[in-house]
Amino acid sequence: MKHSSRAYKSAGAAVLQLLSLGCGASSTANASAPAGAHPTAAAPSAARSTAKRRPNNIGVGMPPLRLCELDDAGQPLHPIAPGRYHGLLRTARCEQQKFLVMARVAEALGVGCEHCHVPDPHNPKKYFYDQPTPNKTEANWMEATFIRGLAQKDGAPMRCASCHRDAAGQPSITMLGAPRDVAQAQLWMYQVMTARFTQRNGDRLRCRTCHIGNAPTQPGWTTDVVSAITVGPEGLSRK
Repeated sequence: MKHSSRAYKSAGAAVLQLLSLGCGASSTANASAPAGAHPTAAAPSAARSTAKRRPNNIGVGMPPLRLCELDDAGQPLHPIAPGRYHGLLRTARCEQQKFLVMARVAEALGVGCEHCHVPDPHNPKKYFYDQPTPNKTEANWMEATFIRGLAQKDGAPMRCASCHRDAAGQPSITMLGAPRDVAQAQLWMYQVMTARFTQRNGDRLRCRTCHIGNAPTQPGWTTDVVSAITVGPEGLSRK
């Protein structure tokens, strides 16, 4: 079998990156911003500045096939069967790609593996990666819905970090408040969601694209968008 030194270095880098994020460790530091941080007009530029300093923080970008360990025929030594995954890893063809994507998503959100995966109670260094969890389901839904259904007005690719940033531009899963704060969520939706993004076809993104009505004060308003919207050729629409 043929093993390129570059492939081994890439695999090693993926493992080191995962370990630095706490994956495989008994505890993980959460880099999320303070729950009370509110978005400001400066938040988008801060997020772009952070992305420039950390080029690997691309969220769901699939690393190239050349990073896989390949045999003499150019095929992955540790292949992933087509159709095994249907979310973030749907196009992964080897284990190296899988771990790199997971490391980048964890970095983009400022979380550890335990945010989506179930730890093994008998071994704190292992996780049940294939076991479904609510956060895992939501992450795959966000990729299928927002990453593939929306576009950035400035032409930049949609990434996890396009949304998951606090006012200081740091990775965050609590940019809407923790617990969720209606006023903070409205401000973020106005300053980030509707200001920076459009439908995939370029149409304006409105509150009622995802929600019933235009404000939480209106009758029938719902925050349940996970089960209410779907992605079509043009972008998002309510079911």
